[in-house]
Amino acid sequence: MPRFKYRDGVAQNVVAISYATLGHAAALALLFARAWPPNLIGVALSAHTLMVAAYLMHEAIHETIFASHAENDMLGRVVAFLAGGAWAGYAELRKKHLHHHSDLMDPTTFDFRGFLERAPRLVARVIELLEWCHVPAIEVLLRGEHALRPFLRTQGRRAQLRVLLVALVSLVWWGALWLVSPRAFVLYALSYLLFVVGLRVFDAFHHTFDLVVLPDYDAAYVPPDGRGRLYEHAHTFSNVIVRGRPAFNVLVLNFAYHNAHHAKPGVPWHRLPELDRTLYRGTPRQERAIGSHLRDFHRYRLERIRRDATAVPAESDQAPVNIGAVAVSLLTL
Repeated sequence: MPRFKYRDGVAQNVVAISYATLGHAAALALLFARAWPPNLIGVALSAHTLMVAAYLMHEAIHETIFASHAENDMLGRVVAFLAGGAWAGYAELRKKHLHHHSDLMDPTTFDFRGFLERAPRLVARVIELLEWCHVPAIEVLLRGEHALRPFLRTQGRRAQLRVLLVALVSLVWWGALWLVSPRAFVLYALSYLLFVVGLRVFDAFHHTFDLVVLPDYDAAYVPPDGRGRLYEHAHTFSNVIVRGRPAFNVLVLNFAYHNAHHAKPGVPWHRLPELDRTLYRGTPRQERAIGSHLRDFHRYRLERIRRDATAVPAESDQAPVNIGAVAVSLLTL
């Protein structure tokens, strides 16, 4: 039995997995240099290798890399740990993402908007100030909730032990990093924040689905009437980085071809450009230009933490627009 699921994707997947793991190790080495040029390269390389790890996890969820479920699952767990998804747990992240595809919504198990409404005013204002500065405070809040969740909800001893193990490994890693090189500690923390922001920028406008709070991802959910393929297409957007230059989209494992991915979720990342050309050769695709994408990401940075992706901005009396979404990362519950 072949190890890889698709023969035409062996080289691409070997390169992607090697880049995410060995490339990340090389980035860490650059952070320990005592000169700023290699440090800055290390920060950028570290952030990007983590992005590729997150998108590899996405491929593992859809089982498009290896032939066996067990090997896809193992890859998913490794890259989820590398990218900081171990607090939530790969199994739960997988359930969340499959909910997203099957029920055509953006699920969450933590009502962060309700939290902000109930939180002391100072806490809410600090979070809003950080978000205004593009510091991903909501994502940090979600990761903190993931760490506390097994102890506040009935998730069982296994989940609690997993979080305690992740906490121990994190404490040892960050502590050792600080003792060896406080400079590398700060640079690596910066690279991780840049990685989280990078995921947010790229994922914010892929959908105008509803954000739905579920008690857990084993809960049954019945989508409203009319949530079929036409709805999915109308509320899904691609954000191709450079039209006519497919190599640029490999930087995010072709996640930019989001309409094509949702049309056929089982198609591997290396085949998405061709699928996109086939599906939309004579049919308009929902697509956002990169310029307006970046402009709106900045413009609606506070609005999107208060409202769903399709909303009327507070300062506007116009029709609803796509203001983007927050808390839809592959790595948060």
